[in-house]
Amino acid sequence: MSLEERSYDIIEGYPYFITVKAFNRALLSVSKSTLAYIYDITPPSTGHVYDGRKDTSTPEKKDIDYQTDMTQLSFYWEAFHDPHSIIKYYNVHIGTCPGCNDVMTQQTVGIHTDFTLSNVNLEAGITYYSTVTACNTGNLCTSATSDGVVIDNSPPVPGIVQDGTDDHDMEYQSARNYLSAKWFGFADAQSEIKYYVIRAGTSPGSADIYPPKMLSLSDMVLLIDLPIPLPLGRRIYITLRVYNKADLYTESTSNGFIIDISAPDIVEKPYLSSDLASIVERSTVLRSALRFHWNVQDAQSFIQRQYLSISSHTSGEFNATSLMVSGVDREYTITDLDLHDGGTYYINLIVCNGAQICTETESDGILVDTTPPTSGMFAVSTYHAANLQRHIPGWMNWSEYRLHIALLGFKDLHSGITKYFVSVGYNFMGDNFNKVPGSPMEYFHNDSSIQHLDDGPIQFIIVPTQQLKNYDHIYISIWAVNKVGLRSPIIHHKFQLIPGGYLDLIRRCTAQTCLGHCVCSPKDKRCHLIGNACTDVSAGNKNTLITVLDTIDLFGPNQDDIQFTPSNSFLSAKWNIIKKQGLPPLWYEWGIGFTSEDLPEHIIDNSTETLWHHSGQIMEAAYCLPRGHKLSELITYSVFVRVWYSSSRYAIFKSDGVTVLAQPILIKNQRGTAVVEKIPLFWKSDVDFIKPGYLFTISWKNVFTAKSGSIQKFNVYISSFKGGADLHKVDLDIEPSVYAVNISRLTMVPGVRYFSNVIARSYSGLQTVAYSDGIMVDSSPPVSGVIYDGLGLHNINYQNKSDIVAATWHGFTDTGSGIVRYSWCVGATQNDHDCDILPIKNVGMHTSVSTRIQNHTNNGKVLYSKLKAVDGVGYETAMTVSTGVSVDTTPPLPMLFSHALENLLMNPSFEETNGCFMNIEDVSSYNLCDNDNCYQPLSWIKENCVTTIKSDVNVAYDERSFIYLKGSIQQNIQKLVFDVIYRVSFVTSHTPISGAVISNIEGSVEFCNQEHAYQMFTKENESNITWHLHTFYFRANSDTSELKISNLNRNIGFLVDDVKIQRVEEQSNSAGEKAVYVHTVGLHRWTSIHASWNFVDSESPITEYLWAIGNTKGNAEIQPFKSVGVNNFAYNYNVTLVHLSKIYVTVVAVNAAGLRGIAYSTGFDIDLTPPVIAYVHDGAGDDIDGQTSNTISAYWDVSDSESNINFCEWAVGFQPYGNELQSFKKTIDLKSATVTFDEDVLSQKTVYNTVTCHNNAGLYSTATSDGVTISEIPPSNENAVITIIPQSLTEYSSGDYYQQDKTSVRMKWSGFTDQYGIMSFVVQFDGETIHFKNSVLDINKQVSYMVMAGLDLPASVYSASVAATGSMYIRSNKVYTNITVNTSIPEVVEGSRVTTVKKDDEITISWSDCFTNPESLVYEVSAGTTQGGADVIQWQETTNDFLNIQLTEKLKSNSNLNLFLFIRAIDQNGAYSSMSDDISV
Repeated sequence: MSLEERSYDIIEGYPYFITVKAFNRALLSVSKSTLAYIYDITPPSTGHVYDGRKDTSTPEKKDIDYQTDMTQLSFYWEAFHDPHSIIKYYNVHIGTCPGCNDVMTQQTVGIHTDFTLSNVNLEAGITYYSTVTACNTGNLCTSATSDGVVIDNSPPVPGIVQDGTDDHDMEYQSARNYLSAKWFGFADAQSEIKYYVIRAGTSPGSADIYPPKMLSLSDMVLLIDLPIPLPLGRRIYITLRVYNKADLYTESTSNGFIIDISAPDIVEKPYLSSDLASIVERSTVLRSALRFHWNVQDAQSFIQRQYLSISSHTSGEFNATSLMVSGVDREYTITDLDLHDGGTYYINLIVCNGAQICTETESDGILVDTTPPTSGMFAVSTYHAANLQRHIPGWMNWSEYRLHIALLGFKDLHSGITKYFVSVGYNFMGDNFNKVPGSPMEYFHNDSSIQHLDDGPIQFIIVPTQQLKNYDHIYISIWAVNKVGLRSPIIHHKFQLIPGGYLDLIRRCTAQTCLGHCVCSPKDKRCHLIGNACTDVSAGNKNTLITVLDTIDLFGPNQDDIQFTPSNSFLSAKWNIIKKQGLPPLWYEWGIGFTSEDLPEHIIDNSTETLWHHSGQIMEAAYCLPRGHKLSELITYSVFVRVWYSSSRYAIFKSDGVTVLAQPILIKNQRGTAVVEKIPLFWKSDVDFIKPGYLFTISWKNVFTAKSGSIQKFNVYISSFKGGADLHKVDLDIEPSVYAVNISRLTMVPGVRYFSNVIARSYSGLQTVAYSDGIMVDSSPPVSGVIYDGLGLHNINYQNKSDIVAATWHGFTDTGSGIVRYSWCVGATQNDHDCDILPIKNVGMHTSVSTRIQNHTNNGKVLYSKLKAVDGVGYETAMTVSTGVSVDTTPPLPMLFSHALENLLMNPSFEETNGCFMNIEDVSSYNLCDNDNCYQPLSWIKENCVTTIKSDVNVAYDERSFIYLKGSIQQNIQKLVFDVIYRVSFVTSHTPISGAVISNIEGSVEFCNQEHAYQMFTKENESNITWHLHTFYFRANSDTSELKISNLNRNIGFLVDDVKIQRVEEQSNSAGEKAVYVHTVGLHRWTSIHASWNFVDSESPITEYLWAIGNTKGNAEIQPFKSVGVNNFAYNYNVTLVHLSKIYVTVVAVNAAGLRGIAYSTGFDIDLTPPVIAYVHDGAGDDIDGQTSNTISAYWDVSDSESNINFCEWAVGFQPYGNELQSFKKTIDLKSATVTFDEDVLSQKTVYNTVTCHNNAGLYSTATSDGVTISEIPPSNENAVITIIPQSLTEYSSGDYYQQDKTSVRMKWSGFTDQYGIMSFVVQFDGETIHFKNSVLDINKQVSYMVMAGLDLPASVYSASVAATGSMYIRSNKVYTNITVNTSIPEVVEGSRVTTVKKDDEITISWSDCFTNPESLVYEVSAGTTQGGADVIQWQETTNDFLNIQLTEKLKSNSNLNLFLFIRAIDQNGAYSSMSDDISV
């Protein structure tokens, strides 16, 4: 009967009972109520659908708007909720508009709350929408759609990160409290740049200096919130990560910078060079040029630049502006100056290092004077009418070895006079009267002497000489030297040696040479010629020869001849005798002129000064041109020296000339002339990038313009800034004919531009530096991009053309030397070098290509496009391989499969806990959720309520235990094989609790990132446990996963047992039949059907399965085709199956190429009845009730006429249906089983065999035997004792285990026990000549005896043992004892006597030497005052061989006391011997 009623106001979510009451005609009634049903007529509440992966979402960012993957689409959902029932499953579909399904039609995904669509070709720039439909157990559904996700698969284009915010990259920084950077070149055309993340560290990409920090959109940053001060001396790299809105990023790292907080170190402040016209330290005779040296260093950031300036006083100014020189210079020559005579100048030096820290220093004062002193005169009396009164009394006289002379009028307005030189000779310009002939005498100037009018202080000089008394005249030469070392013109006079010591100045004279040289002429004038003709012997000179050397180093004895001079206002020379022959030189004079001329003309203005200057015996000359006069640039000048051999004979020598080079070397400003870096044999004339450590050539051909031969050398430096040398210095000076140098194995920081600095140095000491445009190390290959198979906006994975290949690529970048070409090929494998389909070829800068191949590609073959980008230094990307495009023309194939026996779970049947089990009889009496962890199963993690229940009877599905679940349990599974299918199965049951009245319960199982809901059968009674099998299949997505089984019902729990995870093993291809496995569950009137299958497609993945149920193969009468996505199993809990009917399951597999494969199950007979077990016998055949063996056997009869027997399980326990001894185990034979237990387990117990048999429909029956009793424990000897009763032949008893009788042995024993009774004893007596064994019945039941007589036992040790035999004919362990038979008698030693020792009132009696064998004897002693008497001691026993006797008063009163002793020695066997003796006391 049925009834429908719609008028009731029923509240959703509450359980309701239906009660039916039946009345008979007598109005008597009976009623019956159903179990409770939940009322629910509303769909679930709508949730939210989010684009993106659930495992990467955060509470702050649940939804993504952009994604990069173009092959799969992920989304997840939450907040779908049904307050009245549960959500049974979710359906999903995807489209390019909200709610559309043009990308993926609707699929069921179980109750997992995320989904990923794989093997799909998504297009960049398209928005995809995902829709989720939630359905509850009442099949009511609701839907929600995501806001869409845009596909963007390319990161931003990488740019350049520059240290610092200046125009150029910073290599060094002077502060430790900030970081700064700027960048350019980052861009993203698809989703734009979203934000930047900056970090800094001591290695590229690291963040140990500054942690990652997000930046807004800008192109530079200043960071002052540093966690620690920046480290010193270590390179710091700034890394910028740039994200687009798809959260793709690219990174660029700066080339780094170094912190240097120290100023450059002034090792040596500037000082005037002594090798350029400096005669006296810190002074110069040049007005047009200065050369100075200094030494600075900076080991941290090196010297980057230096500034030179000249001031005329401290901090003063001068007409030479500040000059910047390169950081490697440590000397410099400044030309084109116009210094003032008498001025003191300072060289100011500012030195700046790479960190822009500068320090300043200043040289000591440099005195400049280019004019020699003016010559004076002798302060001698004169007959001149003017009467100048110059003579000083006491001076200007002579003695035999001395001259007293006075000088005046020598002046130097600019620097002052420091000293005078005096030479005395007999001849014109001679010096042979000097104290040391040939060496002029030196005298210092005295400013404090007597002043004579405006002639200045008179200088008084005492000149030691050679002996003068034999001569009538002398010649005196005097010249003054100023503070810069310039000499005044020589004054040379002749004096008459007047007797009495007066020096008379000769004022009237004649010419000393043929050219009119004399001592009385006006200054720079000559006397009248005396008519002697001059002879110039310059040509073919037979006299002493000299060489004239141009020099500019006047400070020391340098004799080098120079070819160039940086001064255009000064010439100097030295000369030396190189060959002595003929006449020696008498004196010298010099002049200057053009090298091309024979005489010194056109330089000195002969209208103001003489062309030839007297030098006397001085062999050097220095001439400063008057202010306003300059030597011409690049003109060669010589110093002429006239050597006089006699008054009429001379020769003119001149230097080889010095060229004025006062202007620095010029740099050509012409296209194609520059300092360049080149790679040998490479076509480019200038390269900007090289590989690390590679050889390159620095070339400066045609860069410098200079007079031929004027360049002395080149020096080459390499640095991170122009003019520096912080990377490398070429140690050798490079010859001027060389214009290139090879550089190799330098450690160059990638990204830093290094400049080649070439300094050209002229012979005049001037230098010019030229710089390259820089070279950088490119240490990294180009960044690989993405290559797509096919032409268009998206990648294709499968194609139906076998003769065409095509590819598109983008995203290849190189921020260093740049990409210059692409190379593309096609291969059949992903091996980089495999280009067997299409050989590699250069495609230039194209970003897509398509071509036809000659041979058709076989079906199933994967074609891989391979691309590499090549940058400017030859770096190549690794071969970028496409994902491959597969040629597929075949549909999926069904496969047979089986399930491995191994269960991957630990404690799958919950047999192990923390120590406690809830007994099945107590489940209704206790709150199953009110217990501690003692009841929790081991190896499982619980959430909420989980209790382990144990039953010793046939209740558990597997073994003895199961769990009550009201929450969830989970276990981590290790060693899964990726992409392999695993079957998860378990059984559930309603609880046998009287208060559990809900008829339907739902649960879920989660594994390998998938979750499915399951329903338990509709409950029909409150007490029975009926197990419901659930089967699911999961594909492993990693090597580990959590298995989680949950109860979705909030009000009541259920039982779980026998959880299994088994690997699915493929077997072979199938024709489509038998490739679908089907099982049904039929419990009461509730049925469900479960199907599983496996298809393979080696060419393309399977994208969808559809399944249907019908009564014939391929039909769908019972269930139409439904999509289950890519799940390889399906179930239907809402199907009604008819007993003994036949059904077929049809499965269609769709691959990514759109091809379909089909498979069918075999006809499956529906069987809703369990097997029939007729009986279960103890024993291997007929039933037995008892046995002694510990091997238990069972035999049973079972049958199932509908679906046959699948397998049987067998348990052994101590009660009917018990499983205490053995839980259920699958049997090999379907009708018998045998097992052997330990004896102590079965002893004295009754054992029951229980059998459960399953049919092929999954139903089972259980039966048990009537039991068999086993006794296998032997009698106990724990309290057993065996004793041999000793027999003595004397009045003395034998000791334990000894006897003297050798004809009989008496034994007794007791203490053996057995709960089933002792039947007999086995007695054994053994010795050297006897071995006796006999069985004695247990008659007395307590103590047993046995006598062995008629023996003849030799003296020896004998053993005896007794073992008891129980009623089960099991013998106990033996109990042992032993007896020694000894017939010997102690003997008295012949002639031995007792000895006594008396001490005070005590007598010690000793018989130690009276008996043989003393160690085993016991002595019996008697003593008396009469023979045979014992009035002192009687029968006293001792084991000692002495005895102490205390004398009583009575004994002591007897003065003639004699004691009579009787000593008997007794052996352990009771035999003895005796001796008597008397002693006097």
